[in-house]
Amino acid sequence: MRIFVALATTLAVAACSSHSAQPPSTVTVTASSPGKSAAASRPITLPDFTNQNAEIARKKLESLGLTDVKLTSANPKYTFVIQAANWTVVSMEPPAGTVVQPGDPVIVKVTKP
Repeated sequence: MRIFVALATTLAVAACSSHSAQPPSTVTVTASSPGKSAAASRPITLPDFTNQNAEIARKKLESLGLTDVKLTSANPKYTFVIQAANWTVVSMEPPAGTVVQPGDPVIVKVTKP
C-alpha cells in the first residue's frame, strides 16, 4: 500500500509540474486476498478414499486445496462424527473422479469399523 501511495503522489506531482499536453498516467493496483493464489482456483479431481481412515482422507482433501470438506455418518445410529480417526470412508458426494473447484462442498460419508 505504501508503494501505491508513493507512486500516486509522484504521479500527481509530475502531472502538476508537467508542461506537456498529455494527461497523467493512471495506475491501477489490485490487491489479492492473503493466502490465496491463482493456483487455489484450479480444478481438483476427487481421489477415491473408500475404506480409508476418515481423518487421513479429510487431511488429504484439504491439502489438495478443498475448503469445504464435511464428514457425515453413513449410519443413522450415529449423529455426529467425533474423532474422525476412528471412522472409515464409505463414499463421497460428489463421488471419486469428479472434478470440483476448491470452494465446492465435498461430503465424506463415514462409518465406525
